[in-house]
Amino acid sequence: MLLKRLHSLTIKTFLPPFIITLFVSVFLFFLVEIVITYLDDFIGKGLKTTDLLKLFAYAWIAIIPQCIPLAVLLASIMSFGNLAENYELAAMKSSGLSLLRIMKPMLVVILMLAGLTFLFNNFILPVVHLKFTSLLYDIRQQKPALSIREGVFYNGIEGYSIKVGEKGKDGKTIRKVMIYDHTGGMGNRKVVMAESGKMESTDDQKFLILTLFNGTSYEEQNKNKGGIDTHPLMRNAFKEYIIRFDLSQFKLNRTNEDLFKGGHQMMNLSQLNEAVDSLTQDYDKKEKLSTVHMQPYFLMFCDSSRFDKGITTATAIGLNDSMPSFLITQVFDNAMNQAR
Repeated sequence: MLLKRLHSLTIKTFLPPFIITLFVSVFLFFLVEIVITYLDDFIGKGLKTTDLLKLFAYAWIAIIPQCIPLAVLLASIMSFGNLAENYELAAMKSSGLSLLRIMKPMLVVILMLAGLTFLFNNFILPVVHLKFTSLLYDIRQQKPALSIREGVFYNGIEGYSIKVGEKGKDGKTIRKVMIYDHTGGMGNRKVVMAESGKMESTDDQKFLILTLFNGTSYEEQNKNKGGIDTHPLMRNAFKEYIIRFDLSQFKLNRTNEDLFKGGHQMMNLSQLNEAVDSLTQDYDKKEKLSTVHMQPYFLMFCDSSRFDKGITTATAIGLNDSMPSFLITQVFDNAMNQAR
């Protein structure tokens, strides 16, 4: 009964520092490996909170196995240090218990933890890596969020270059608007200028509606009259002009996760063994093909006794006797050149 209490005391002394150390180490690794490393890929993308929380959750789970050995080491030092500091370890040894007997419950706990970690790494971690890698790839490919600033040309919307002189406090009213339309692929041939306007997004956030007031549109056209190219300028004044921009390019588009399943981090042991077998077979096939392709350019000796001073060309080749003499000579010359 007393021994069970001592074992429970040892385990209770080990678990709190283990949990605290594991949490702190995971948090520090998370800051260094995820937040600091990929911070530039997150800023200004207009990502949803749910997408970021998913990415951080996957990263947090993937880091846990890396931190378990460190947590076990520090927790063991702290727990046995506390036992020694309070003379509890000395009392246990004076009662006739060996150090191995005292450490036995912790060794059992650590072995169980090692088994659970192996199962986690083999079955859960590959799935987490797959989810994390695919989501991180989509986030890094995501275009920056729509952000039109005053006095600066904004080229984030494909086919348009927009400049706004002033923006109202409501975030919708704009003044001194200039828009270059490049959708025709003909350069700066179509320009729209307006004194004021209003920016609004549709309810589903798929389109940006830009309503311009009191402006003029200029368009340089290409015409051919009598074999002569002309470029007349067409000018239209308007009181209200509506432009509709497609914002689908700013949304997070998810890539098929099957494209990332070939990575070694996304495989368990059985899948890795299958991949190794496939790679071995593929290597053997390519080795045989390379031998066939290189045969006209390299001379391969299978018997060291052939390396004599009085060696003849035909004897050195050791290939099929039915080969043409000019081909044998070419093979020998190529081999000698490679050897030199």
